[in-house]
Amino acid sequence: MSEKLKYHLLRFSIVATTIPFLAIIPLPSEWTSANTKGIAQYFAAVLGYIGVSLLLWMYIIGARSVATLYFKDHPKLLKLHAKLGKYGVFLVFLHPLLTAYYYGENLLSYTLIPSISTEFEKHVTLGRISFMVLLVVWVTSALIRSKIAYRPWKYIHYIAYLSLPLAFLHVPEVGQQFDAKLIQFYWYYAIVIFLVITVLRLAQLFGFGAYVFGIKKIVALNESVTALQLMPQQKIIPVKKGQYIYLKMKSFGEAHPFSVLEYDPESGEITVAFKQFGAFTKKLAGFQIDDQLLVEGPFGVFTGDVASNDKAVFIAGGIGITPFVGHLINPEQSDYWLFYANQTKESAVFSETLKQRLGSKYVEILQHETSPAFPGSERGFINSEILSRYLTAPHELSYYICGPKGMMQATEQALLTIGVPENNIKIEEFGF
Repeated sequence: MSEKLKYHLLRFSIVATTIPFLAIIPLPSEWTSANTKGIAQYFAAVLGYIGVSLLLWMYIIGARSVATLYFKDHPKLLKLHAKLGKYGVFLVFLHPLLTAYYYGENLLSYTLIPSISTEFEKHVTLGRISFMVLLVVWVTSALIRSKIAYRPWKYIHYIAYLSLPLAFLHVPEVGQQFDAKLIQFYWYYAIVIFLVITVLRLAQLFGFGAYVFGIKKIVALNESVTALQLMPQQKIIPVKKGQYIYLKMKSFGEAHPFSVLEYDPESGEITVAFKQFGAFTKKLAGFQIDDQLLVEGPFGVFTGDVASNDKAVFIAGGIGITPFVGHLINPEQSDYWLFYANQTKESAVFSETLKQRLGSKYVEILQHETSPAFPGSERGFINSEILSRYLTAPHELSYYICGPKGMMQATEQALLTIGVPENNIKIEEFGF
């Protein structure tokens, strides 16, 4: 089954497990202005159940150990996870608003002020805490994500894991129509799924499913880019060109994705190259030969169809060249183009090798280079004029883009401007 069909089935499953609540919850006795509280009660219940269902789907999709059992296009799942978090969770926020209106309570005091005076209020307060947790995560992820560094955002994001179990505890005591057998079956089935996913998540956190690799070789490609050659210590894992792996420094530690630069199918050796720009990569660059790392994967379908495209154009920004190197060093076809954007010539790793391989189909774009431009060496940023200057009939070609987020967005827009169909453009992004 194709990744595209899997993705469509996933979206259908999300809809199929949420929309039925519109019918399961009894409709208001009448849809008139005289029954506004009855209508509010109905939608408060529906949105509450739908909200918890969407939270569960986010939990499933966000679990790499689970999602990658069936999907290879993990970045696409992360984008769906982000969309559900940004737009779907907003439905959850309507639940307390409508509930407060139904009970005739002040929204702020009802939502934010805890009370444990009765058993009913205790369970309402569990919902209040769940709501406040979601609100903090939503604000930091949907509204001000660009203003927060990755690591602090990630730690804030972790508290979202509290919202779902609190919601599970909140509903049975206070949920509308929870005495209905169908809702109870759905609810307890959802709890079982949550527990199973939690076990799988914890197993991955402690290193289960990861493979031990030793560092065989360390090469400084320039001042900020380092390459590591990794040797399998347990078993060889097959890697296709353009795929990526996750690296962990220890069992109970965070994992980061790295595109595979080279892969030796006989020895199983994997080479990755990375730029030092954060705490993880800086620490990784300080590892020594024979040190060990944990490898998860491989993942990705970004360049999976390159072999079938006899007219592929690769567009890379900086270290975004890594998923393309395997294709370009040993090309499946001869009609490949590479547009390679960097700040300076010195920061363009593998440039000499790639230029020798591709000849006139290698185009460098240097942002901070002061010498005059000449054929094959452009200045500034990738734009529609540069692309049109080299490509004939650009609408007939397939494009693969990898690099900084802003560069990828600008390049995609440039391609659309010169008439490239959107379906001909593929972008690699890990969704951080």
